[in-house]
Amino acid sequence: MANHTANRRKTISSLIARAVAICCGYTLWYLFSQSALIEQTLTLPITWYDLPEDKQIISPDQVEIRIAATRQQTARIRSWLSCAYVSGQDLHDGQQELLITQDNFFVPHDLKLIHCSPSILSVTVQDKKA
Repeated sequence: MANHTANRRKTISSLIARAVAICCGYTLWYLFSQSALIEQTLTLPITWYDLPEDKQIISPDQVEIRIAATRQQTARIRSWLSCAYVSGQDLHDGQQELLITQDNFFVPHDLKLIHCSPSILSVTVQDKKA
């Protein structure tokens, strides 16, 4: 009977040790996986603001971007990145080029813009036709 009780205690302590090891392993995996950077490619429309009422802009309709974000950020990327915001305030008539940077996207600073295509927008500004 004493031998049976000793074996049962060893089995219980062995199961507890395994459970603690599994919990520790899962916790470490969770902590390290949340900080890992994941790259994603998204296609976003271009939204113009501060445009003069009498002007129209001819430009590409969308940009494709590649970003690096943590696993936690990936769940919220679509709410942050709805479009590329480009100001038309300093544009003049004719053709010109605009550089697309991370400033054109309202995202947290720790979200990294790796690549944008096109990175330079070829834009033509002209009078609106009546």
